[in-house]
Amino acid sequence: MSYFPLMLQQFDPETETWKDCKLLHAVKVNRASGRETFDADAEQYHLALVFRFAWTHLIERVRFDPQHWQLVYEGRSFNIVGFDDYMEQHRFADITGVCYG
Repeated sequence: MSYFPLMLQQFDPETETWKDCKLLHAVKVNRASGRETFDADAEQYHLALVFRFAWTHLIERVRFDPQHWQLVYEGRSFNIVGFDDYMEQHRFADITGVCYG
């Protein structure tokens, strides 16, 4: 089985910066969607990926406060826009992240 390394970062409101929190390993990475937006006459493409993780207490913290967390995958930051714990089983969590740049 392959694992995909990602850095989980937490927003620090005092310094207004993202700080590395923990190196995680996703068991699966899959494309959720890709979409284009037109802002100020410029096309922009936003990649959305779904990262599957084994359940941990740290993942549970992300679940209830996603705006203060982000994932860094292959050098790109992904804002967390979705979280799925299938039937509240606490076995795996699917986290959807969107890269805006």
